[in-house]
Amino acid sequence: MIKPLHYCIIAFFSFFCFTSNIISQNNWKLLNPTPSYKTGKEIKFISESTGFILNDNEILETVDSGISWKKKQNINSGNDLKFYNNLGYIVGKDGYILKSLDSGTSWTQVNTGFVANFNTVTIVNETIIIISSSNSIIKSLDGGSTWISLNIPNVTVNKTFFTTSLIGHAACNNGTMLKTIDGGVNWYSTMTSNSTPSNFFTVYFINQNVGFATREHHDLYKTTDGGETWTEIPAISDAIYTFSFLNENVGYAAGDHGVIFKTTDGGLTWDWAGFQIGRIYNTSIYGIHFVDDNIGFATGARGRIIKTTDGGKTWTENSPTYNDINNLQFLTNETGFAQSGNSFFKTTDSGKSWNSVGSIDYDRYSYIATFKFLNENLGYAVSGGTYGGYVFKTLDGGVTWNALNDGFRIIDEGANSLSLFDENTVVISGGYNRPKVIKTTDGGKNWVELSSSSFIKIQFLDENIGYAHNYYDKKIYKTIDGGTNWTVVFTAEEDIKSIDFLDKDNGYIAGSNGLILKTKNGGIDWKKLTIPYEYYTYIKFYSKNVGYLFDEDGKLYKTENGGNSWKNIYTLPSGFTSNSITIVGKDIYLSGEYGKILKSEVDFEPFNLQLNPAENILSRTAVLSGSVSVNKDYFDNARLEYFNSAVIHKQDISTNTINPGTSIDFSLPVSDLDPDSTYYYRIVATRDNVSYYSDLKIFNTKEDYLITINTINNVSSNKAEIIGSITSYKYDITDVEYQYSPEQNFSKYDILNNSVIVKGNTTENIAGTLSDLKPKTIYYVRLKAKYEGKEIYSQISSFVTLSEYEINLYYPSVVNNDVTLSAYVITNSKDISNIVFEYGVLNYENTIAANIDLVSAGSSGYVSALLANLDPDKIYFYRLKALTGGNIIYSREGVFNTSKKILLKAGNVIENNSSIKLTGYVNSIGGYVTNIEFEYGTTESLGSTLKTNPNYAYGNSTYTFSADLDNPLKGEKYYYRIKGIDANNNNILYSDIMSFTTQSLGVETPTLNNNVFLYPNPTNGVINIDLPNNKNVISIIVVDELGKMFNYDHNVKSGNLQKIDLSGKSTGIYYIKIRTDDN
Repeated sequence: MIKPLHYCIIAFFSFFCFTSNIISQNNWKLLNPTPSYKTGKEIKFISESTGFILNDNEILETVDSGISWKKKQNINSGNDLKFYNNLGYIVGKDGYILKSLDSGTSWTQVNTGFVANFNTVTIVNETIIIISSSNSIIKSLDGGSTWISLNIPNVTVNKTFFTTSLIGHAACNNGTMLKTIDGGVNWYSTMTSNSTPSNFFTVYFINQNVGFATREHHDLYKTTDGGETWTEIPAISDAIYTFSFLNENVGYAAGDHGVIFKTTDGGLTWDWAGFQIGRIYNTSIYGIHFVDDNIGFATGARGRIIKTTDGGKTWTENSPTYNDINNLQFLTNETGFAQSGNSFFKTTDSGKSWNSVGSIDYDRYSYIATFKFLNENLGYAVSGGTYGGYVFKTLDGGVTWNALNDGFRIIDEGANSLSLFDENTVVISGGYNRPKVIKTTDGGKNWVELSSSSFIKIQFLDENIGYAHNYYDKKIYKTIDGGTNWTVVFTAEEDIKSIDFLDKDNGYIAGSNGLILKTKNGGIDWKKLTIPYEYYTYIKFYSKNVGYLFDEDGKLYKTENGGNSWKNIYTLPSGFTSNSITIVGKDIYLSGEYGKILKSEVDFEPFNLQLNPAENILSRTAVLSGSVSVNKDYFDNARLEYFNSAVIHKQDISTNTINPGTSIDFSLPVSDLDPDSTYYYRIVATRDNVSYYSDLKIFNTKEDYLITINTINNVSSNKAEIIGSITSYKYDITDVEYQYSPEQNFSKYDILNNSVIVKGNTTENIAGTLSDLKPKTIYYVRLKAKYEGKEIYSQISSFVTLSEYEINLYYPSVVNNDVTLSAYVITNSKDISNIVFEYGVLNYENTIAANIDLVSAGSSGYVSALLANLDPDKIYFYRLKALTGGNIIYSREGVFNTSKKILLKAGNVIENNSSIKLTGYVNSIGGYVTNIEFEYGTTESLGSTLKTNPNYAYGNSTYTFSADLDNPLKGEKYYYRIKGIDANNNNILYSDIMSFTTQSLGVETPTLNNNVFLYPNPTNGVINIDLPNNKNVISIIVVDELGKMFNYDHNVKSGNLQKIDLSGKSTGIYYIKIRTDDN
């Protein structure tokens, strides 16, 4: 029931003061690897106990000889780190430099005045510091107070190393090594390369004479003469990025895929000293530092920090693992297990520290797909993949794992999912060619096959009800008998990647292409939720209202109202693909690539009042929807309020108590609204007589009518059928008409009247035919009517009429000296008849009938004609001619020859008052002709040119070209031709030379006693001749440029207006000879 409430609008706004939003969670703590997951670039120790690691934007520090590391501070950028006694420098991108005067205890930013991406810093002594970028060095000679810049031209520098204040080396791209002996003022090459790739990685010197350099892909070089010459050492087949030498003989090299080598003979031979077995992707080492013969440190990809105390024989990693965390499970707030590959780790302090507890043999059993612990001691695991399908059990917290079924597979081709009910009851699914769901009730001694299904995940809510999905059929399955039978309850439109059920009724699914849906009744009905279009990989809910969702790019979304709205609350570190979201109590853990584990606390607003935009808005009705979600405490009731004046209308959302963990979705129709009005609406929820309000939203009702153009169909060259509709929500609508015009502003328009009267609360379709339209014209049309004395209009629609006809002239088909002329004829309004092809060498002096004589109105046809035994040395013009509606029509003109040579033909000229337009034709015969232009002059030597635009031709079409000759000499004879270049062989092509005389073109019309007038000139058809009264005209003759006469009249009366019909003649110059009795 709607209840109006009357009070002041100002008072209304004063009450609107409580809103709710989704809490962002930015307080994520990195649990592993520590202290950073970022790639270590450099490591330096200033004493036996104190050392520093540099990554892109952090400084890490140890003060206990690497037993523990912590993040010292964030920085803007870091590429290189060096110390000299107490003096330290860090350099990075965009001119970023930090300086320490107290052995790294504190750092201050240095402004050198130079902005570059610095790659190396060398501290020669307390006063001389040299910093390099890709094309220069900057140096200070006064301890960093002032700086100068020196260019390193024509190279890209990757790394530098200065052995003294004057002598330095630059490792560059393209195999170039440079050396300076004057402090960087001048540089010369000491090594170059013609091979690719050959970019240098680094350069390193033990002393002024002995040094090493490495370049792509795995070349190692040594110098013993201060870098003047370099000798390749073939002992290493890996890319090396960093060196650390204790003396000229003993040193270490580290680099790609985690390799570390040791030499004891000055780099002539190298022995493996790595921390892992073999080479592994994304484990590269970029910084290595040895304190003495035994103790050394290295850092690199994945944030890895390692230490050796026996000269590289063995290494200890700073974090438990740097490999992917595949699964994570917490039993209590303190105790949890993590699986990385086939190794298991355990924490008893909420993830602050992790200890390796045991592993399962990969070579024998394949990889571990998933695991579940029932308590701190008892757990199960299964192996996946083609060679998997084994089930394992531990009774000592993962220290030892026993393969069940006497060590034989239980499922062929790998298990995927595992559900653990109690210490004895387990359900497992997997297999590929032989999929199955199996169950044990005696702790794994015996297994029973329940069904022939294979699921990637099974989630049981009790001993009977469970849900499952796989990766390939987009379906959600449900069992109500403990897994014996499975029924498809939903088929999605996209691939399903993750499911999560809070209880047997409430669940969510997420997947590809923005897929996310929710059920509140055990899978019977599913609601599609609104969220940004992403590829979602994992979904997990803390409660019915509060949940989290990952996409493939590492963006974490959160909802606090049961999925009705989502907010991107956190973006994972670059390269972090999450494999799981784990929630225990109010702790939330994220785990994924390269050993990363993050932790935060689940936090949320006590309630969420979500309003959606109004829907189905008409003049007097609308639908208002939203949700009321309670996460903490309760609401006594909730209602919807809306108004457009001092009268506030109410509708109940819930009159009952809304308890924590509840979300009520509502969709309420509202009626009796005022048309063309602005309405405000909100949710009001009450607890203990205190009101809480949602955001205020607005919608506008429509007019009391709806007038629209629906379709425009059957458009021809002169007609179009149009259908519109008018709806009246109250009063009658009269004076209905269509207005249409070629002008968009309707300054002029035609009218098509309609006698329909639209009665109140009815809808009428308004149909009509617009006639007498112009061909090939854009028309704008609208529907007009009157409502309560007011003129009302629909939207403006547009359409384009068809042309009356179209003639597509094709390039002739040439076989020897026989030619088939063809064209495609379309007519939209009238018959096209008397179809012939005209052709000729000098003009269209020949005609041949087409195979089809008639193309009926509203149809189309392919027409052709065969010409036999043509002269291969001649160029022919051709076109199609026909009749339609009593008028002669022509196609465009074309040229051809039977020799299939590229055609250039000079055309006619058109004279204006101050210029002459030269025309010509080019057909490239399937090739490509460029640089087309006209050559002209007053002699046959020509000498001048005119550009055309465009200036090229291609394919088999005939192109017409033109150019304007401005201000020609009067009474002068000109010669011209068209010229082009054959792009296939760069040959220059010419047409024949043509000529014209400006005096004969009518620039100044010849007169007899100033009383002869010819008009219009130039003409497109009929030319009028007004003859003098004082002369006896014997005859009028018309001839073309070649002197061919085609019009003769000897019955001429003086003083009469004569008409000569030139329509149908080709474009060109024609001479009119008027003969009088006095010659």
